[in-house]
Amino acid sequence: MRTSPVRPNVMNSRPALSDTRQAATHFRTQSPKTLLKALYAKAIWRYFGPYAASICPWIDDPEGCALRSPLRLLREKQNPNKDQRYMKNKEKPTPHASDSLKLDAKKTLSQLEEFLSRKLEESGFNGYIIGLSGGIDTSVAAAIAVRAVGAARVQSICMPYKAAQTQAARDARLVATWLGIKHAEVELWRVIDAYYSNIKAINPVRTGNKMARERMAILFDQAFDARLLVLGATNRSEMALGYATWFGETACSINLLGQLYKTQVRQLAVELGVPEKIRVKPPSADLWLGHTDEDELGITFDELDKFLSMVIDQGIVSRDKLKKAGFSDLTIDRTLAVSHKFYFKRRCPETADLGLPDIPDNITLKK
Repeated sequence: MRTSPVRPNVMNSRPALSDTRQAATHFRTQSPKTLLKALYAKAIWRYFGPYAASICPWIDDPEGCALRSPLRLLREKQNPNKDQRYMKNKEKPTPHASDSLKLDAKKTLSQLEEFLSRKLEESGFNGYIIGLSGGIDTSVAAAIAVRAVGAARVQSICMPYKAAQTQAARDARLVATWLGIKHAEVELWRVIDAYYSNIKAINPVRTGNKMARERMAILFDQAFDARLLVLGATNRSEMALGYATWFGETACSINLLGQLYKTQVRQLAVELGVPEKIRVKPPSADLWLGHTDEDELGITFDELDKFLSMVIDQGIVSRDKLKKAGFSDLTIDRTLAVSHKFYFKRRCPETADLGLPDIPDNITLKK
């Protein structure tokens, strides 16, 4: 005898009326700015898929959480594990720690100190100058330079822009005092505001790039009379993603931290005794008030460094292995898309090839 299929109790599966009202209230109370931003993110993600992050790296909710209907919000509440992408406050799988990120801090510092000492001797210059941002990278680079050539041969400049970087200026002074090096401050607003008639109407990434290039121009100008090398501090994590201003902070005489991931720079900071306030503050380029690097990138440096170490250093390019290590498809696709898009920041400007040999570093004459 044929039996009728059992139908689910639709009435019992519906959300309670109070829950529906609560979700509807959540939807209506979103600010217009949040709704517009979410709509933009949704449109970008719909047309560009995993490559959306290379266009807007700040997109960390590609489907636009604020635009989801009240009933969809309820479904996600009832089935929290259905789609991890929307669970911002849900604990996500943590990728396994990589032994390759663990440093022999003393050995690494010895290598970096020898490198700085040798390069300064080869150049015939008098010392180093660095732009202190008040962050961990420039603080570590300055500390290593002091250990390598002495505090008397290291100078620093902080170049803040108005209120957005007041705290950064204080932190830079703290580091300079700790190291005992000559320190100066140059207010950047005079240059920037003279160029932009209405800076508030300009994209903050554009103005941030402008400030980074102005800072490097000031550093090279200050280095001229004193015959100093400009010391850079862009780390390997930032270089891998192109998260640095082209011909801004990357346009230095020597980049000390280019083969150290962010998490490794933190290890050196502990070994060097960098003030705790500097070590624990969220990394930020201070492009605007409240800006942090991890918010803009959409990924923590701990997770990013583990991913980059596996893909770049260990040569693990199997998606299955990366997923087993705890990385989602979204993280994999987004990180690689950004790295591919900004590959040119890791190279010198390309020269049209007409078949001539490369110009050597040194030309040795023979009899």
